[in-house]
Amino acid sequence: MTLEKAQADALVELLNVDPTVFKDLPAFIAEFRAWRDGQSRAESEQKRLDNRPPWLNGGNGDGLNRTDKREISRHVAQVIGATLLKDYRRYEALTEQYPDWYKEKAAFSEAANGEGLYLAPSVWSDRIYANVEQFGYARRMATVIPMPDRDIKLNAGTGAVLATWPGHNTAVTPTDATNFFTQSSLTAATLAVAAIIQKELDEDAIASLIDFLTMRHGKAIAKAEDLQFFNGTGSPFTGVVGAVTTNVVTLSATKTAFSNISWTDMVDLKLKTNPDIQINGAYVVSSTVFGVLSKEVDDNRRPIYFNEQPHANLNNTGINQTPWNYNGSPLWVVSNDLMPTTAAARVGAVFGDFENYSLFGERRGLTMETYDQSYAGVDLSGKRQVAIEMTERVALAFPDETAFAVLKTAAS
Repeated sequence: MTLEKAQADALVELLNVDPTVFKDLPAFIAEFRAWRDGQSRAESEQKRLDNRPPWLNGGNGDGLNRTDKREISRHVAQVIGATLLKDYRRYEALTEQYPDWYKEKAAFSEAANGEGLYLAPSVWSDRIYANVEQFGYARRMATVIPMPDRDIKLNAGTGAVLATWPGHNTAVTPTDATNFFTQSSLTAATLAVAAIIQKELDEDAIASLIDFLTMRHGKAIAKAEDLQFFNGTGSPFTGVVGAVTTNVVTLSATKTAFSNISWTDMVDLKLKTNPDIQINGAYVVSSTVFGVLSKEVDDNRRPIYFNEQPHANLNNTGINQTPWNYNGSPLWVVSNDLMPTTAAARVGAVFGDFENYSLFGERRGLTMETYDQSYAGVDLSGKRQVAIEMTERVALAFPDETAFAVLKTAAS
C-alpha cells in the first residue's frame, strides 16, 4: 500500500501531525479511518440533536443548566404571582422583561368577573410540550398544523384521479370533483390541566416546584391527547379506533379475546389497506396485544416475526421510542389505557398511514390562570393553597378512514 508524497504532505498539513507517523503507514491509515468514522458519527448525532425540539437537547432532557432553570423558575413564579393578583400591568411588565419568552399575545376573555387567561411563558410551555412529545404519541405520529380559526375545513382528497383511454370522438371520463375534494373539519376543543399547591412552595422551593409541574403537566397533557387520538368516543373527538368503519378485519367465530389474535390476523389487517398505504403504514397495539404477539412461536418453538429487536432503549416512549419491526412495518406499543380492553367485538390492533392521514390542529398554545379562593369546589383560601390551571386548544381529525384498518375480536 503506497501513498503519494503530495498526499502525505497534504495530510500532515491538514491534520497537523508529526510526519514520522507515516513510517507505519498501515497503522496510520487505520487510525485515520477510525478518526474519520468517529467524526462522521459525531456529525450525524449533532444533526439529530439539532433537529430535535430545543428543550429536548442536553443531558438533563431540556438543554438547560442549573442557572437557566433557576432564572426561568423565578420568572414563572413572578408570573404566577401577577396572575394571582389579577395584575395585568405587572404581567405586561414581566413579558416586556423577556420578550423572547412570549411567542404570542395572551387571549384575554370577557368573563363576568373580569378574569382573563394569561399566556404561559413560552420558555416554560416549550419545556412542558417537550415532555408531551417525550411521553406522548399523537403529536409524534400525526401531521401537526396551525389553526387560524376555531373551525377550519381541509380538502381531504379522498377520491382517485381517473386515467382513461378515450376512443376517437369519445369524451374523457372526468373525476367527480364533489367526491374528490371531500372536506374534513377540524374543530378546536379546550384541554385543561390543573394542580393545587401550597402557597409557601412558590417561595421555598420554586425551582423544584416548576420542574415538578413541568413533568406532571406534560405527562397529563400527553395522556389526554393520546386517549382522544386512539380511542376517543366523541367527547370531544373520535379517535382512530372509532373513526374506521370500512376496513374491518374480524376474528373468526368464538375468538372473542385479544389472546386469540395471531400473526395471520395481523397480516390480513395490513392487506386490508391499499398498497400505497402499506408502504408508509404502521401498526398500533396495546401492551396486552403486544404480549400476545411477542409470545407466538412456530412448530419448532421459534418466535414468529419478533426476531429483530429495536435498536433503541425499549423503556422509552413517545418521541423517543423506536418501534418494533413487524411484518415489514413499524409497530408502536401504547399503554393499555389508550386502547380498548379485551372483550367481544373490540378493536385490538390498528394499521394505517398516520403520518399523512391523521391531523392534529393547534389553535392556541398554553395559557395559564390561577385561583386562590376556590377551585372546582375546593376551598383554597382557608388552606393557603393556590390552583394553577393551564389550558390549550387543539383538534383531531382523520380525513380518510380508508387509510386505516382495524382488527376486531369476534362478537360471539
